[in-house]
Amino acid sequence: MADNAGVRIRLLGGFEVTVADRPVAADAWRLRKAKTLVKLLALARGHRLHRDALVTVLWPDRDGASATNNLHQALYVARRALSGTSEALCSLRDDVVLLSDGTMPWLDTDAFEAACRRAHQSRDPQDYRAAAEL
Repeated sequence: MADNAGVRIRLLGGFEVTVADRPVAADAWRLRKAKTLVKLLALARGHRLHRDALVTVLWPDRDGASATNNLHQALYVARRALSGTSEALCSLRDDVVLLSDGTMPWLDTDAFEAACRRAHQSRDPQDYRAAAEL
């Protein structure tokens, strides 16, 4: 999986995002829900979720219009936190929110799953160590 302008998202062992080898500062995530949105998209199958599923999880007590407005705000903040990328991250297309609308960022969870598959197939101790390091 190619990097999206050097965007790396780590979820294993704690959440961290780097853009061009520069960590995204904690205050760049002005809204806690923007950070949660990125986490949910990174963990979702295909790295995409329907807008209704996101608003149900993130704002269960809000009415539809209010929750949709909050989603748009969270998307805006997430995109700003991830600024400096060449492709659209955290975009909304036809009621589906995508982590990337192009090349996917590097995700430690995807790298770990691929390393586990490699180790399982090869049975090479070095491949198992590589997976464990992730």
